[in-house]
Amino acid sequence: MSQPSTLEPFDDQPLSPGAGGGCGKPVLIGCGVLVLAALIALVVLVVKAESLLEWSLSQYQEALVANLPEDVTPAERERLEIGFEAVLGSLRRGELDPKALPELQRVLIRTSARVERLERRDVLELIVALEKAAGLAAPVAEPAPSTTEPSDEPTAQNTAAA
Repeated sequence: MSQPSTLEPFDDQPLSPGAGGGCGKPVLIGCGVLVLAALIALVVLVVKAESLLEWSLSQYQEALVANLPEDVTPAERERLEIGFEAVLGSLRRGELDPKALPELQRVLIRTSARVERLERRDVLELIVALEKAAGLAAPVAEPAPSTTEPSDEPTAQNTAAA
């Protein structure tokens, strides 16, 4: 009996006639179409990024307002509405504060994950982030330096302590 021939790992003979390495034409065409579609989607995303962000903020605002906790006051609800409108207006005008945007994104992502079970402190944090991003939050003023020199005269408080 003869032994079946075994192919060596580096044998020059193909396993079957017509079998070659690499991808076939249908696979290459399919990959090319996918790459082209991804590039078109990327261009559309870049061109429409502001309107996409505007739309997503509007959708989030609707979901948030529908699920506000009961302990949120009417004044806080109004600040929330004003904050969203100010951010959307700043976005349309291209005046959104880039330094405050990462904080706003962080708060939006955290609160959107639990929009149906938000607490009042979450809403307050969102209000502050919206106001900062839109430029509505007034910066905290540094205390003015005292213009009067401290005196050595006894005051009523010093006298009572003695």
